[in-house]
Amino acid sequence: MRRYRRFIVIGLAFLMAAVWSVVLVSGAEASMPGEGLYPLKLALEHLRYDLAASDAFHARLDLEFLERRLDELQQVITTDRAMQALDEVELALIESTKAVAAVPAEAQGDMRAELARLALRANADLERWRAELGGQDPRIAVVAELARTIGEAASNPAITSAELLLILSGAASSMVDASAGGIEIAARSIALPPELAAKHRPTFTGRHAEIDCNQCHVGGQTKGLSAACVSCHEDEHTGKFESMGLTCERCHTDIAFKPASFDHQNATTCQECHQVDTPVDHFAGECSICHMTQAWKPADFNHTGFTACADCHTKDKPVDHFAGLCSNCHSTSAWKPADFNHTGFSDCVACHTKDKPTNHFEGQCSNCHTTNAWQPATFDHSGQANCVACHTDDKPANHFAGQCSTCHATGAWLPASFNHTGLTDCASCHTKDKPANHFAEQCSTCHATGAWIPATFSHTGLTDCAACHTKDKPTNHFAGQCATCHTTTGWTPASFNHTGQTDCAACHTKDKPTNHFAGQCSTCHNTNSWSEGTFNHTGQTDCAACHTKDKPTNHFAGQCSTCHNTNSWGNVNFNHTGQTNCVSCHTGDKPPNHFAGQCSTCHNTNSWSEGAFNHTGQTDCASCHTGDKPANHFAGQCSTCHSTGAWTPANFNHTGQTNCASCHTGDKPPNHFAGQCSNCHNTNSWGNVNFNHTGLTDCQSCHTRPGGHFAGQCSTCHNTNDWGDATFNHTGQTDCASCHTGDKPPNHFAGQCSTCHNTNSWGNVNFNHAGLTDCQSCHTRPSGHFQGQCSQCHNTNDWGDASFDHTFPMDHEGANGVCSRCHPGGDTSQWTCANCHNYNNMDNEHNNVNGYSHNCIQCHADGGDRPTAGVLPIFAAFQNPWLRSQPNQRPPQRPLQQLLSQTQ
Repeated sequence: MRRYRRFIVIGLAFLMAAVWSVVLVSGAEASMPGEGLYPLKLALEHLRYDLAASDAFHARLDLEFLERRLDELQQVITTDRAMQALDEVELALIESTKAVAAVPAEAQGDMRAELARLALRANADLERWRAELGGQDPRIAVVAELARTIGEAASNPAITSAELLLILSGAASSMVDASAGGIEIAARSIALPPELAAKHRPTFTGRHAEIDCNQCHVGGQTKGLSAACVSCHEDEHTGKFESMGLTCERCHTDIAFKPASFDHQNATTCQECHQVDTPVDHFAGECSICHMTQAWKPADFNHTGFTACADCHTKDKPVDHFAGLCSNCHSTSAWKPADFNHTGFSDCVACHTKDKPTNHFEGQCSNCHTTNAWQPATFDHSGQANCVACHTDDKPANHFAGQCSTCHATGAWLPASFNHTGLTDCASCHTKDKPANHFAEQCSTCHATGAWIPATFSHTGLTDCAACHTKDKPTNHFAGQCATCHTTTGWTPASFNHTGQTDCAACHTKDKPTNHFAGQCSTCHNTNSWSEGTFNHTGQTDCAACHTKDKPTNHFAGQCSTCHNTNSWGNVNFNHTGQTNCVSCHTGDKPPNHFAGQCSTCHNTNSWSEGAFNHTGQTDCASCHTGDKPANHFAGQCSTCHSTGAWTPANFNHTGQTNCASCHTGDKPPNHFAGQCSNCHNTNSWGNVNFNHTGLTDCQSCHTRPGGHFAGQCSTCHNTNDWGDATFNHTGQTDCASCHTGDKPPNHFAGQCSTCHNTNSWGNVNFNHAGLTDCQSCHTRPSGHFQGQCSQCHNTNDWGDASFDHTFPMDHEGANGVCSRCHPGGDTSQWTCANCHNYNNMDNEHNNVNGYSHNCIQCHADGGDRPTAGVLPIFAAFQNPWLRSQPNQRPPQRPLQQLLSQTQ
């Protein structure tokens, strides 16, 4: 029993260990970067890798691990573990690329396609991280560029394994193992003897080289096996090509099943392959009559001379379409627009039954419409009164139930007229027209049928206004009946009998101005006129008790009654008799810089404006009038020119005066003659100027020339008799620029004017263009013009006689030299193939061409269908990151072209 117990204990221990192992492995498989079990997950993957026995298995495992890393990144991309996941993605990209490149080229097959798919997925995920999720770390862009480069290179069959590795390492020594033996063949791979290999169909090349013997020779069977592709591969074509005697090799290769390719160059009959592809009831002739081998669509058929369209287009005709020939309406140039000659046709319903709107006029369309245009339509309503027969649906909701003609006319729908004569029951039609809370009785009580407004209501004898006008009363209005104040004749003026009313505040509390008399209004005002307020000031002398704020600033400080009386506020009286000390009251009345003495020296108490100062014998005017003198005025006494009788006119004796500048310095205009005014002017008349220019040639001493003018003396061209009669002898002059620099138009010929122009006629221009080809130095080309030198097309003999050697075939696709076919709008600086070729179709046709773009001449430089030799668009110009040599170090970037050159 003890021995059995020991076995039981050991078994339970093993069982518990197994259970914990399963739990641990399961937890590791579900772990994410940055979690505790994630290193165990990586260790298990490395164990699987080490147990794999061939490069092909290694590659497939690395691709599987790469997809895992991408899935993990998607789950943690918004967490703080995203950058650790990014490092794992980068490492997986590098290891997968190295593993696929280590597999022999003929055995890589779909591994490269899978590598391309995963790398391009990585690029898309990382770019979305940057654009949508806010990824800012520069490492994201580096890994994204690495993924894009690997994806594009792996999908290009022209890229070798060595070149694929160069993207990673940048050195041939690190492409594969440095041993001289190259890529090592797995120990268990067995090469067939040549005599057996020759008997095998298909041959063991491409993807077929990966087939193990026991996949076909089950149980050691060596005979009776089929070499047909369908013995292993499912026939997606359901035997249709096999029935025609066509083998899979016509389109497929053993490198990759897809894409399939067929060389149509030497094919003469499409039905050989495509008879099964022909749709039901399709054109029975040769496919090439309509289709091309470059692209199945667009298809083109020459319809010239064809009129029996129904032979091909039976099913294209819409239901209930015109039963005649298509050519009656359509043309072979374009299906639309279609045109049908309606001349003489009046039975429109025969064709247009379904075109008629619901509940439309039942008669013939021609009653209203014409064959020239469907609209505008006209209908002769003359004598028609039963409008409802056609216009039932046109009537608005709750409209008048009678005939439309009761109100409307056939000439125009509006204006409408209804005879309201004798009608008083307005509510039967106008119930909804009445405003809210309106008078509840008949409209005719107030309104007339002639016009809705004005409305009248007989208020005679009515005094209970509130019954109707409750809401018309203003806020805080008189609470009694309106009739107390208002009349029914007119709302205004309103009248209230104030007779005997003295308690004004009971109604007019808010009418009193601020700081007004606090007593009853009736103390001052009466009920006849509000503005005729009176206060009995008789015997009142303490004005300040009420009028404190009425006194102006700095006013007389005593009682108002000292000057004013209660009869008239404006009738002010102060007894100035004997008053000479005016300053005691009128200090602020004196103007600035006024006479400093007492006002009574000049003014009297009878009239302030009748001030008089005895200037007799006064000559020292400056003592009082210093501030009266204008700026820069004569510095002497005013009495030298002015008199005390009147300030103007002033008189100065200029007789014998020649030193004008002593007084008139500021009167001289800017840049005027610097000499004495008397040289030109006289004292009799300032405007009568005379200067003797006889014999004077140094004009510059007085007359400054205009900017950029001839630098020589004015007398070289001008004379003293007439300034405008200027002449210059240009004979023999060739240095035009010395005088005419500013005359040259913008962007003009930079050389001397005399190179083209002569002094006889400015417009008679002649330039010797012989041997000149750099036209652009003088002649700017028109917008959108050819960018090369003018001399490539034009010559100097005749500008219009242009010729151009176009490198691209000018008759390409029937262009026949019409530039706009490729250069829209005549802009030769750009071109497009889309005028003839549909880019969507071209995209579909080139979906497996790496580096494909709409720059067609990149591959089709001669306009031909075949790409130009040697084109490798993917390696045009881009940079790719190197393999990281240290765990925490980011390698530099190098152009892939530079890397590729090392292997040449």
